[in-house]
Amino acid sequence: MGASSKIVKPILFLCLLILSWEILARSGIAPSYLFPSFSTVFVELIEAIYRDQLATNYAITMIRVLAGFGAGTALGLFMGSISILVSKFREFLYPIISFLSVIPAVALVPLLMIWVGMNEALPLLTVMFCSSIPLFYNIVSGARQIDKEILEVARTLGADRKRVLRDILLPQLAPSILSALKLEAGMAWRTCFVAEMLAMGSGLGYMIIDAESTLNVALIMALILILSLSCYAFQTLFEVIELRILRRWGAR
Repeated sequence: MGASSKIVKPILFLCLLILSWEILARSGIAPSYLFPSFSTVFVELIEAIYRDQLATNYAITMIRVLAGFGAGTALGLFMGSISILVSKFREFLYPIISFLSVIPAVALVPLLMIWVGMNEALPLLTVMFCSSIPLFYNIVSGARQIDKEILEVARTLGADRKRVLRDILLPQLAPSILSALKLEAGMAWRTCFVAEMLAMGSGLGYMIIDAESTLNVALIMALILILSLSCYAFQTLFEVIELRILRRWGAR
């Protein structure tokens, strides 16, 4: 009963939200071309799918997100692992990463447009920055909370650095790592979307700018819904992965 309630309540809330949107749009408070109804937005979405415009650009955005997020995750894990094993590297890099972690990734888009140009490297590097810096920061910050005595005992018993990292540090850092990945999974979509809006000639971000130039509000709202659902699906996927891994290790 409890599990079904968790599913039914969000669905009912979503249906109520859609119904309210439809009623409000049809009440005439605002012109329909400025605030289209949900049914109008849905029809526009179906037409975009039928024209194959949405599917093609969605695939392009997804490839960019997956490539940038994968590269950023690998880089963040690598830098974090090296920083844990080599204290001098951590002391040098941690202040720099702490400074970079507060910079929104989208703020770098104009700079990257000058450095690398308006090509596929732009969304890739933007998403990679968005994914790697917070992950590295979480790893190093989480490592500082680990009891040093446990590490000393492991080394006394003959464990080398790689074994300490694999058997002690990574299991204890798993909550921090997985939490960072879950948050950045959704952020990767939003970051790529903004990069496409500003500089690319394809992808969902480009579609929304093209729709804005023709005042197609229904398509703009449809694309925003697609982006929201994609972010939610990505974060939900990583939340499921997080729960399974942590349960396997007995963390939850």
